[in-house]
Amino acid sequence: EEGPRSRWLWSPSLHLPRVASRIEQRRAHERRGGGVLRAVDLGCGKGRDAVWLASRGWSVVGIDNQPSFLAHLREFARRQRLGARVHACVRGRATGLLGFLALTCTLGGQ
Repeated sequence: EEGPRSRWLWSPSLHLPRVASRIEQRRAHERRGGGVLRAVDLGCGKGRDAVWLASRGWSVVGIDNQPSFLAHLREFARRQRLGARVHACVRGRATGLLGFLALTCTLGGQ
């Protein structure tokens, strides 16, 4: 997105930066190897949290029940060159969700 809305789209949910930072620091401290951090974003909407995490190197599965939101998520991630890190799934069709270190779910506004 460009224009005034672009800043809002890049602003993650209120507590996500703090939580993600803690997970990243703990992972670095424990030296668990060079694996990619993985997260599931339930009710991802248009994907601001999913794309934000992907921009920090996470691999993210965004799940929502609105196909139009998932299409926006895919396009948003592609435009940010993060399409390989963000995967969109319709609720009820997500499979293979093992090995994730974080789950994010934001209800309502920020």
